[in-house]
Amino acid sequence: MFQKLYQEGARAFWIHNTGPIGCLPFFVISNPPKTGNADPNGCIKSYNEVAQEFNKQLKDRVTQLRNKFQDALLVYVDIYKAKYSLISEAKQHGMSISCFIVANLICNPSEYISWDEIHYTEAANYWISNRIFDGSLSDPQLFQFEEFKECTIELYNQAISVPNPVFGTATCDFPAIFNFGDSNSDTGGLSAAFGQVGPPHGESYFHHPAGRYCDGRLVVDFIAESLGLPYLSAYLDSVGSNFTHGANFATAGSTVRPQNTTLQQSGYSPFSLNVQFYQFSDFHRRSQFFRNQGGVFKGLLPEGEDFSRALYTFDIGQNDLTAGYFLNMSTDQVRAYVPDVLDQFSVVVKSIYAQGGRSFWIHNTGPVGCLPYVMDRLPITAGQVDKAGCASPFNEVAQYFNKKLKEAVGRLRMDLPLAALTYVDVYSLKYSLISHAHHYGFVHPLQACCGHGGKYNYNPHIGCGGKITVHGKEVLVGKPCQDPSVAINWDGVHFTQAANKWVFDRIVDGSFSDPPIPLKMACHRHPPSTLK
Repeated sequence: MFQKLYQEGARAFWIHNTGPIGCLPFFVISNPPKTGNADPNGCIKSYNEVAQEFNKQLKDRVTQLRNKFQDALLVYVDIYKAKYSLISEAKQHGMSISCFIVANLICNPSEYISWDEIHYTEAANYWISNRIFDGSLSDPQLFQFEEFKECTIELYNQAISVPNPVFGTATCDFPAIFNFGDSNSDTGGLSAAFGQVGPPHGESYFHHPAGRYCDGRLVVDFIAESLGLPYLSAYLDSVGSNFTHGANFATAGSTVRPQNTTLQQSGYSPFSLNVQFYQFSDFHRRSQFFRNQGGVFKGLLPEGEDFSRALYTFDIGQNDLTAGYFLNMSTDQVRAYVPDVLDQFSVVVKSIYAQGGRSFWIHNTGPVGCLPYVMDRLPITAGQVDKAGCASPFNEVAQYFNKKLKEAVGRLRMDLPLAALTYVDVYSLKYSLISHAHHYGFVHPLQACCGHGGKYNYNPHIGCGGKITVHGKEVLVGKPCQDPSVAINWDGVHFTQAANKWVFDRIVDGSFSDPPIPLKMACHRHPPSTLK
């Protein structure tokens, strides 16, 4: 029955268990309990035990349905406990058990629990309803009935404003994007804080440096394009920025966990994910204060309702893994702190949800063992090199991180009943591109396009755009390759615009997502797929 209702579009369910049938006067009178089978309240113990077993199995089944239909709200309500409490404490509440009709005279129903030996009086029903409305007898335990109604209304509003793909093909209308991440999605944050990234970054599309560690656009840029939105301004950039359609809090070198080092010491950004959330929270609050003043602010800041309708994108975690290795940690030590990284990630997602965020697009981390800056700096044995030429130990840690990230996203779906969380497997795509580069029209997959010297055309001391002094003159040695459009890696760390476009073209339709829904449907909540 539940599945039939679900198929018809039902999404909010308030499910009562069964009451203490062994306390109904009909059964007690027609089948008086034998010695030892009556509880202190005169109820038939064996009947109530059957009811309790039924309720146990019902609650288990509700849990199974929650796991299977994660876009539905299912609240299990313990009516048994409320009813038995009323019966066992009837006198305390000024009531007696059963109302009888005697000589055509009806008793005062407000003083009785049972109306006709089977059903409850209005007074008893009212007493019970007052005990369940506060959510104290519900699972989720703190799910108040008023909150349930609000969730139901919000689900309904979502259904009529942006039809669920089960019943239609209407796309989501995302008015804004708020992005959190590292250099894979930084559109100018680190440049604004610590000085602009120089040429030849940006040459393939912007024709000048544009705050991106790339020759052109990033995946987040293609996401914005596909949704009909302008490229995201970096939150930290005070010059020429427009935040009407969102903001980018990502900075190159960012990690989920604070690194407690300076950028100069470690190369990692001080703007870890928790700091990015603090910036978002401040932006959320202050943007509305200034927008409401009108004038120029109205054309530069998002509307208040856009925060709940926006797409929240995440691409972060890679630096958390490399940070451990660059501190000479073993693979086991890096794996050991992954759960803490993901706990902190989950806290941020929940915090954004608490501020109204509902649609989350979460990229896993890529094959770090295929990046020149990792392979150049971290020694491996010949036996640790895979068929694609990548370092297996580091990729295995990335895969472990992704496995745990996917599990964390699954838990978030359970904890955040109104959120649509899409897990995107960019790892598989990036590894496929690197391992089959020639098949896809790319060359030298493990070499940096823009760099200088070494096996991977990568030098940590002379990077992309780097210069040396020869006879008193500066000479550019960190030059870009002749054709970045056939290169995968741009500078030893980041992908080229061409590679970013290749990845985006394969994630936009949902083929590598869990649940497998297109980007433009990412506001819809679906049960997860079996994507591995």
